[in-house]
Amino acid sequence: MPKMPEERRQKYVEFNKNYDFVANYPEFAEKFLKRCAEAQVNMISMQNLSWMGFFRAPFSHDFENHDITIMGAGTDYGTLSETGNMRQAPMYLRNESKKMIPIIGDEYNMAPMDLVRVHDMGDVDIFGLNYGQQLDHIGEWMMKAAMADNLVLQFGGEHSCAHGSHDFIEHIINRHFDGTPVGGIIYDGHCDLMPEKSMGGLTDETRENANFLVSAFARGIIDPERFVCMGIRENGGGFLSGWEIAHDLGIAVVSPRMVAEKGAKYWRDFVAERVSGGPTIIECDLDGLDPVMSGGGISTRDGFGLSWREYQEIGRGFINQDLIYANIVEYAPAHDNKNMTATAVSYLAFEFLCMLTQTKLKLNGGEHKPTVWPNSLGTSAGYMG
Repeated sequence: MPKMPEERRQKYVEFNKNYDFVANYPEFAEKFLKRCAEAQVNMISMQNLSWMGFFRAPFSHDFENHDITIMGAGTDYGTLSETGNMRQAPMYLRNESKKMIPIIGDEYNMAPMDLVRVHDMGDVDIFGLNYGQQLDHIGEWMMKAAMADNLVLQFGGEHSCAHGSHDFIEHIINRHFDGTPVGGIIYDGHCDLMPEKSMGGLTDETRENANFLVSAFARGIIDPERFVCMGIRENGGGFLSGWEIAHDLGIAVVSPRMVAEKGAKYWRDFVAERVSGGPTIIECDLDGLDPVMSGGGISTRDGFGLSWREYQEIGRGFINQDLIYANIVEYAPAHDNKNMTATAVSYLAFEFLCMLTQTKLKLNGGEHKPTVWPNSLGTSAGYMG
């Protein structure tokens, strides 16, 4: 073969010597990375910086000076299958999320932490043996976020942690949306539409991990006619009872087979149209995934579910849809194969953070309020530089 022409080789020599990688980032990314460099906040490698939370956001209980709260809520009493260490799930996910390089949403053209003040409040203490007390405690922390006008990204635990969102949702919709009930989506293998009486008198606690939606409908804070159950299987109890209940309530139910037949883009557009017209939420239960594609780290395994790509693509129907709250639940770290599930959760959750940022920017009147870190790489006790 002929040698490479010298003139072309010299072009590559010049590229190697003079190309500034950061300066050739999109403007929003370059600005963010340079701000982090000046503050000595390391956004390029994880370095086991324990003082950074989810996505390297600062840890803080100062709700008043932030816009978006990230919290862990490691409930595990309400699971119906293998717990898989779900009480520690937020900790595992937090650690994995700090490996994202860099934390910019290239397809959203934003660096969320350059636009809004994001903080990680840590994990809500899941204490004692009283299930109801635990759910109340989650709700108390969510109301601290609501009173400070923060939007919330929450990580379970199993899905009962969503009960803690009800007062939060009511406060935010009354404050910003004239009380308009939220629309939204639940990714799930099951409709999670059990009425309170389904508890069968076995306990005085009427809340569990499959009735948080029905109680919110009854309260008037979630509109079932602007809601979608996505990933519901066509077999088992979830189909036989949940599909009927959903039909009676006016909820749209979409099975994995329907997604396969029409494609994720079709359902992304369907979801965007259905939830439009008011505030929205995302309930992201990982057992809507196909267990073969999940990476293993899910608590309940139902065959023939959705893929990660379908979760992502359909979820993009919420872009610019006034998202006020999102959660990701039922991650089981004990079953996760080489952290593959945690990695996928981190990237999916970051998309939710970008959408929450869009909403908060709108509520802030377009004003940019960058995230500020109280520490830096230079002041970290573990920094050897």
